[in-house]
Amino acid sequence: MGWQVLSTTANGRAQAAVIASQAEICEARARAEVSNPGTLDWNARQALAKRSGMLITGASENYDVTRACADRLRT
Repeated sequence: MGWQVLSTTANGRAQAAVIASQAEICEARARAEVSNPGTLDWNARQALAKRSGMLITGASENYDVTRACADRLRT
């Protein structure tokens, strides 16, 4: 008997790690642009996260990265 990791589980974990890494970079870029993003309302934080996230992910928005980035900017 042993452990078996399904490919879907491994892919999900890898994707989550990529999103977390990109959200961290997004947060750093956003905080360089706005010194205290926690004071922004939800819409402004989303817009800031979207702009900063698109610099990382390319021309199209990655909603998961934008959401994770905006969540990190709340504080």
